[in-house]
Amino acid sequence: MKIIPKVLYITPHNPSNLDGGAIGNRKILLPLTSLYNEGKLDLRIITLGDGHSDSFLIRTCSKSRLRAILARVFLLSNQLELYASNIIAFITKYKPDIVIMQSSRLGRISRRIRRIKDKSEKSKPFVVQHFDNFEKKASIFYKRKLPVILRFLESLITSRSEYRCLKFADHALFLHEQEAKEVLDHYKIKLDYTIMPLYYAEMNNELLKEYKQRDENDFKLLFTGSLNFYPNIEAAEYLLSLISELSFIVSSETGKELCLIIMGSGARRNLVKKVDSLRGRFNIKLIINPQDNISKAVFYSSDIYASPIFSGPGMKTKVVEALFFGLPIIASDITLKGYEELYPYTNSIIFPFRGMDKEEFLRVAKKAIRHIYLKDKGELVWEIKSIYKKHYNLDRFKNLLMKVIEAFDRR
Repeated sequence: MKIIPKVLYITPHNPSNLDGGAIGNRKILLPLTSLYNEGKLDLRIITLGDGHSDSFLIRTCSKSRLRAILARVFLLSNQLELYASNIIAFITKYKPDIVIMQSSRLGRISRRIRRIKDKSEKSKPFVVQHFDNFEKKASIFYKRKLPVILRFLESLITSRSEYRCLKFADHALFLHEQEAKEVLDHYKIKLDYTIMPLYYAEMNNELLKEYKQRDENDFKLLFTGSLNFYPNIEAAEYLLSLISELSFIVSSETGKELCLIIMGSGARRNLVKKVDSLRGRFNIKLIINPQDNISKAVFYSSDIYASPIFSGPGMKTKVVEALFFGLPIIASDITLKGYEELYPYTNSIIFPFRGMDKEEFLRVAKKAIRHIYLKDKGELVWEIKSIYKKHYNLDRFKNLLMKVIEAFDRR
């Protein structure tokens, strides 16, 4: 009888929340639970958060501001590290073959796992470290408005944790090759790794056929994102600054009126004022904190997605989200970082532009609008969703994880 591997997944994010800051959960947790249901592995999950009832879930506690402050007082990168002793006690009892660390802000836990004493080095857990971002670089970006001393401490805490995660890992998961090279070169560590891009959701045959016919009067250009996050605010303002030129392009290429839709959570007051100042002359919709059904309807009613993102770490969810709903996308080179496998579809479903040059953006936008408007929307949506299904299906991520898990047997 074949012995199935015992896998422990440790994440500071709530497994019930598979979007936003917990997007890195989706591409690991969904394949793991699928493999568990197929009987290919035994699974336990250690997490912070509430709202999940699976039998394999073990919670340490709920997140809280007090615990976050305590973690910083003790120079810890994440509040889950406060429970390192509890986690080690569980590992000692459960004896997992593989431990997958979802965040590189869990360096203290990684170090404690490596200290587990056993007669055989091979009997220690095979530790797989996942990277959502180059965390040191991301912390510098996100915390740049803090006082100098706090920025220094945050950078120190984050880089120490990230270094420990790499030092005590047996294998790593990175979003793309550029990030893998950047992280490993920075910390001067050699480590086997696997590239595992973002995953959004499974595309079944029913979803493959789902779309909405074009509006007779409006041509809808969509941008989405957290509207209190600087790169997204910058992108929204960039589109608003070009609304006159974009309106002219849409009118000349389609004979319709441009409808610019900006959708996301927590819009800053300045952005709201900017939109209000333009509404009298242009057709602009600002949708704040939409429910899932509203968000889905907006995606399906839109004609094209635009992502003029010019800064920010990591890999952008916007691309897989747009493709999942069958939308072609005008995207900056920053937006497309990590999506090199989509470059063969340039000028058919992705329309790249470089830098912040507005003339280039408008030239690419004109080409994209002309191209997609000449195609039947049902056929276009089918084509894009089929490409999504080819590159971002659940089986791909299950196979990637199984190869990593099988590496444990080859130690």
